[in-house]
Amino acid sequence: MKRTMKITTIERIDVSIPLEAPFTHGRVTQVSTTSIVLVHTDAGVTGIGNAEQGFKADLAERLLWGRNPLEIEATMAAMGRVRSAGVEIALWDIVGKVANQPIHRLLGACRDRIKAYVSMLSLQPPDEQARLAVAYLEEGFTAIKLRLHRPRLADDLAVIRAVRDAVGDDMEIMTDANQAFMPYGPLHWTLHTAQRAARALERLEVVWLEEPLHQLDTEGHRQLAESVDMPIAGGEGVTTVERFHEMLLSGGWDIIQPDVVFAGGILPTWKAAHLAEAHHKLCILAHVRWAGLQLLGAIPNCTHFEYMHDPPRLQTMFRRPLLNDPIEIHDGYVQIPQGPGLGITLNEEAIVTYRAPEPEPWI
Repeated sequence: MKRTMKITTIERIDVSIPLEAPFTHGRVTQVSTTSIVLVHTDAGVTGIGNAEQGFKADLAERLLWGRNPLEIEATMAAMGRVRSAGVEIALWDIVGKVANQPIHRLLGACRDRIKAYVSMLSLQPPDEQARLAVAYLEEGFTAIKLRLHRPRLADDLAVIRAVRDAVGDDMEIMTDANQAFMPYGPLHWTLHTAQRAARALERLEVVWLEEPLHQLDTEGHRQLAESVDMPIAGGEGVTTVERFHEMLLSGGWDIIQPDVVFAGGILPTWKAAHLAEAHHKLCILAHVRWAGLQLLGAIPNCTHFEYMHDPPRLQTMFRRPLLNDPIEIHDGYVQIPQGPGLGITLNEEAIVTYRAPEPEPWI
C-alpha cells in the first residue's frame, strides 16, 4: 500500500431506518437516521466517518481534492471554517487501514474492552423503571443512566429511589437532566434546583449528575460543583477544545463528555481527554459512535461506554443493520473493534435498502 495518496471524491450517504414503535424525546420520531461520510482515494482506500448535520460533501470535495489523507491536521486546516468531523474521522479510518491497525492502537491503546452503561431516554413510572433496570441487570449490565425530565424533581427522585431499591448495590446509576441546551417544555433547572437534586442523588449513591445547567453557564457550574459532593458532568454539545479547557479551569465539570462529532473529530476529542487527565478529571464520551468506540480504547481516564438503548423505540447505532458485524455487549462490556481503522465494514445491501434522498447540492 503506497504511503502517498490523494483524495479523489467525498460522498455523503443518508440512511433512514424505521423504528419498531414511535419514540418521543422532545418530538415524536418514527425513524432512526444516520449520515455517513465516505472519503475515497486514488489508492482504492475508502475512509468511513459519521457525518454531522448540514455536511456538504460536494463542498468538502472541492476543498480537499488532491490532498494527502494521511496528513490529517494539514488536510483539516485546508477546510478552513467548514471543517467536518465526519471527514476527519474518515481520514483516521484511512490511516488505520494503511497501517493495518485499529485507530486506538495508533493513539496509544490502553484497553481492549470497556464497561457499558445502558443509556435510556424514555420516562417511565417508578415500578416500570425499576422492572426495566432489573431486566438489564439480568442481561449482564451493571450500570444504567436515567433521565430527569419530569415537571417535579420529587417525581424524578422517586424513580431513582425505586431503581436503587430494586437493584441494590449491584448496579451503578447515572442521571442526566439534559439542561445543556433548551429545556424540555416548561422545565428549567435553576442553580438551586440543581443543588437540591445533587444532594438528594448523592444519598441514593448516584455516580454522576449530567448537564444540570445550561452548557454556557460557567459560573453556575462552578458554584454547583463547589457546593456539592456529587460529580458534575457535561460537555456533550461543546464544539471546541478551548471550551473544555475553560470549564476544566473553572472547576465546573468533574467529568467532561465530548461527543466526537460535535467536538470536531477524533483528534480534538483526544486533546480534550488529555486536558481532563492533566486536571485529574474523567473523560467519558457522550453518544458514542463508531469513532468514539476507538477513542475509548485510547483514553486512560475513561471508565464507561454510553450504550444508547431503549427498545423497542430506540436501538443503538451499533445494532442497526448497517454493519456487517454489529457491535454487541457481552457481560456488560463492549470489545473495542480490532480491525484496521474504525474496525467496521458497512453492509452494502442495508445501505441500498435504507438510503434516504440525497440533500440538495451546495452552490
